[in-house]
Amino acid sequence: MKANLIESNPNVMMGKPVIAGTRITVELIVTSSDQKENHVT
Repeated sequence: MKANLIESNPNVMMGKPVIAGTRITVELIVTSSDQKENHVT
């Protein structure tokens, strides 16, 4: 089974890659993940 989880459409989020069926950009996920890894408490 092959699923297209990431899509890019010029009419959605200015063509940035997003999670299919949403407006959640790949950039947002990567940035959020990076911030959690670098968070110092």
